[in-house]
Amino acid sequence: MATRATNGAIARTTETIFERLLDEILSGSYPAGSRLPPERELAATLDASRASLREAFARLSAWGLIESRRGSGVSVRPPERWSFRVLPRLLERTGQAIDVSMVEDLLATRRSLALALLADVPPRLAGRNLSVVRQRIETAWAARNAVNDFVRCDFDVLRQVLQEAELWPALWLLNDLGDVYLQLATRLTDVAFLSPSYRETLLDAVTALEAGHSKRALRLLCEYLEDNDRRLIDQLARSKNKRKVAR
Repeated sequence: MATRATNGAIARTTETIFERLLDEILSGSYPAGSRLPPERELAATLDASRASLREAFARLSAWGLIESRRGSGVSVRPPERWSFRVLPRLLERTGQAIDVSMVEDLLATRRSLALALLADVPPRLAGRNLSVVRQRIETAWAARNAVNDFVRCDFDVLRQVLQEAELWPALWLLNDLGDVYLQLATRLTDVAFLSPSYRETLLDAVTALEAGHSKRALRLLCEYLEDNDRRLIDQLARSKNKRKVAR
């Protein structure tokens, strides 16, 4: 029991250090190109063990925020080298609302990635029973009145398709980007955007995949994504305008 408590304390300390350094980097306290204080000095300033500090450094490095070079210490990388995972935290720190142009960029990225990943799916699924994918679609449709739940369930539909096709590298890439996409998308809790043809369109696409009709399946998925994203942007813009009027 003592070991578990100790490990938990170390984990919390590492998280605290990570959050503190992340905030200072994003706020510009440590600008791009600057060096962090020496490890011993920084550990003393943060009242942390050097082991916990190194764990925090590892996380910051994985996010592309810092790099360590022998003899040069730890320096902050320029924003163009940062990971996509930084975006939700940057917005959270500043309290900035997600503007329409940012959502458009995010959805365009998701749409392009999804279609690129799905291009290799049809040959692998022809003749397969995709009842599991249908169940995912039905679960998403059932959650259509709760935006946060729907966004997560809808994303699971694409994950399931890639899993059924056993496209593991594509699925892992989607998982990484999905974590960020979901953090941002679920902030749009006041936006109702679901197309009434969502369920019918995706079920038709699944049927096309089972039948080996690749072009039809990809066309249906493309039409769905474009319609879905257009509705979301339109609704978000209207919601933003209403808030301006209310002020």
